[in-house]
Amino acid sequence: MAQDLDNVKQISQTTFVDQLAEGTEDYLRCCTPITGAGATAHVMTTNAGGPPTEINSASTSLTARDLNSGITTVTQQAWAIKHTMPWSQLNWSMNLAEDVGAQLANAIASKINELYFETLESALTTSHPMIGAGFGEVGVGQNMIDTNHQFMQTTAESGNQSNKQTAILSEATLKIMLQQQRKWKNQQGIVQNFSNYADLCLVVGATNEFLARELVNSPLSGQDNQINTLQGIADVVCYGGLSDEDDYFLVNKRLSPINLWIGEAPTMSVRESEDGVFVHFVAKAQATGFFKPSAAGLCGSNVA
Repeated sequence: MAQDLDNVKQISQTTFVDQLAEGTEDYLRCCTPITGAGATAHVMTTNAGGPPTEINSASTSLTARDLNSGITTVTQQAWAIKHTMPWSQLNWSMNLAEDVGAQLANAIASKINELYFETLESALTTSHPMIGAGFGEVGVGQNMIDTNHQFMQTTAESGNQSNKQTAILSEATLKIMLQQQRKWKNQQGIVQNFSNYADLCLVVGATNEFLARELVNSPLSGQDNQINTLQGIADVVCYGGLSDEDDYFLVNKRLSPINLWIGEAPTMSVRESEDGVFVHFVAKAQATGFFKPSAAGLCGSNVA
């Protein structure tokens, strides 16, 4: 039965929208994307104030604290997939328009998913936006995930901290990551508000998926067969596209610097070629992954 263009549009675009709505993009479990049109955006993290100064009956003054901010510039990226097929094929198959809509929805959603996890994995090798030896900076040569992040440089209260490991995933290494996040300080030396574990995601590759699920879901500890204190501690997110499947990350959805900017939600258009022989299906979106200029809420292991 021959189909007209309006029918093809309705079927393929409805399927495209339904498939996106039913999708299980894992990035949504790890971050809350920002939205809005534009070519560039400026993302800022502010390290405000410092340790509070006590005021008592004898106090006559209060010393001002510097407000230190870091800014990251994000450039938006556009993505598109074009699929062209002869009208004759659409007339031969009753469900081909539906299949095209589903496949394009899956492809464009998978790309956005990839953007997040590629950004997350690159934190092991990407320079921190606030590298340097000055006050408010994190030290020279520091990556987003590294072993020697400085805080309160140039002051008597200066110190360092780590959000990186090199050991394989285990009960012990996961507990170390939890401690690192609990103790993490901003550039003013203030411990971040890591209040509970409700926002935690444990991101692993396919080879570590079942070990990760055992670590955070089993009622008993595999190490000593005692009560598993890690049970329910994090949502396990398995991404099969990690370039090194032994690596893993502990991400706090509320505090983590890894995020997505979705400038245009995925859409699909359908039009006939000028000669009337072909039909063009085009899916497009605007999205990019980025770092906020802070490493709070993020730990990773670059397994040696």
